[in-house]
Amino acid sequence: MRRRASQNAALFAGLVIAICGAIATGAGGPGPVPALAYALPLWGFGLGWSWLGWRRYVEPIWVTMPCGVILALAAPGLAAGEHGWLYAIGIATAAAAMAASVPLRNAPLLALGTLAMFGYVTPAAIRYFHQPLGVPAALAVTGALILGLAVVSARLMRSMQA
Repeated sequence: MRRRASQNAALFAGLVIAICGAIATGAGGPGPVPALAYALPLWGFGLGWSWLGWRRYVEPIWVTMPCGVILALAAPGLAAGEHGWLYAIGIATAAAAMAASVPLRNAPLLALGTLAMFGYVTPAAIRYFHQPLGVPAALAVTGALILGLAVVSARLMRSMQA
């Protein structure tokens, strides 16, 4: 691993720990800090870190992008069980990752987005459609979203080649 890559990963991990420490310190009061207090700032930091890597402000991009994308995709899941609306943020982030993978021609980004999409749609469908229809509905919705993104991707690729 190159020196800059390990420095980038260490900086990223240090900033995540600093954000979590600031939240825990700022929450003050007795009792545990709500998961929502961690989920939204970490999601925003993940998006920001990905953007900095994409714009090549923080290099190398092959470390910056995966770290930011994985954090942005995972952070809404910290509190999605308590706050159902975070499923929408997770699904939108996964769809954005999948859509961004097409012009970037980045298969790992597509795989991360697909896994996150399945990871958010399944519990959301089980939560809102309840037990009997939950799993089949989750599979149907996930399949429809992936097919829809495939159609959009194909059209984007055609328009980029023209």
